[in-house]
Amino acid sequence: MNQVGKPVYGNNLIGRDKEIRLIKELILAGQSIVIIAPRRMGKTSLIIELIRQLKDEDYFTCNIDVFSVSNISSLAHRITESVFANNKLDKYFRQAVGNITEAFKNVKFKSEIEDYSFILEFNSKSKIAPFDLLENSLDLIDSYASKNKKKMLAAFDEFGDIKKLDGEHIVKLFRSVIQLQQNTTFLFSGSYESVMSELFVSRNSPFYRMARIIELGNIDSHDFEIYLTKVFVNSNINVDSHRVSKILSFTKGHPYYTQLYAQELLINYKLSDKNRVASHEEILQQLLIVEKSFLEKNWEDISRKRENKIVITAIAKGAKSLYAEIDNKKINIARAVNNMKKQGLVSMKDSSYILNDPLFNEWIIKNVS
Repeated sequence: MNQVGKPVYGNNLIGRDKEIRLIKELILAGQSIVIIAPRRMGKTSLIIELIRQLKDEDYFTCNIDVFSVSNISSLAHRITESVFANNKLDKYFRQAVGNITEAFKNVKFKSEIEDYSFILEFNSKSKIAPFDLLENSLDLIDSYASKNKKKMLAAFDEFGDIKKLDGEHIVKLFRSVIQLQQNTTFLFSGSYESVMSELFVSRNSPFYRMARIIELGNIDSHDFEIYLTKVFVNSNINVDSHRVSKILSFTKGHPYYTQLYAQELLINYKLSDKNRVASHEEILQQLLIVEKSFLEKNWEDISRKRENKIVITAIAKGAKSLYAEIDNKKINIARAVNNMKKQGLVSMKDSSYILNDPLFNEWIIKNVS
């Protein structure tokens, strides 16, 4: 089975065929895309697979994880490096940052940068403003595609974190540069629905109506039934369809937890003396132990605000109407819900709020009175 928690692609990517076909066709038509989904839902895997398929269509690609970027100069560096990687020149760009003379020994790289002299400023002695460096790197995305007579997909994973670098200023820069680009289609992904909506849906945002929004949900149970059945058969474990249904009833098709559950079941079986298949309750208890640090940290963060703690507990325990079960004279329910939506913790389904993390839901039920 797939390694849990790591991005996958190709045949290892489960249940995203429909979304990939749709997004790919939109990109080929020149439509920029926004993908919204909570963490651990497989956004990064989907982006990697899209990039793989578009390379087969002779596209150039640029893939940036905004979450891992600490400042504007670092973002500009990542963009430039990713662009040059299309012609396998990224290592010479990295060399140029430290030793331009060494990098110039590569004739192709020396020729390439004649039109992009700004890359000489990627060194500790440079006096160019980081914002100017970023603007040049954003211009590079499209101009490099044009120079090579290619179309480009520029993907920015966890784009909701972009504001941490310089607030609205950086958002306006992105908009001003990319709205004029002719050869590039953009894909933005984010984990927090309210943050991404503020960036792309709000009428006051520079990105208003700039991209097609696609919300990535849990994977269809049928796709996971096929996958889990295959995993258990290949591992010579007798897990019947009823148990598979019980697994999916708990995980609700959440990609990370479905695969984590299957992994724990397999490990438990192999380590047992009598090759016994552990019960559902035993595996749940093991998952709570495995994820203990993450779950407790989630609760610690939420508990800093009493109203969040009260509201999320009610949601976890199945409250149909928060206003009927919580005294809204003492608790600002709407504010608490909006705050947790911003964090990607809860969402609306069938007129009720639910926790996006099924194991955290289980942890609250078992640990919070």
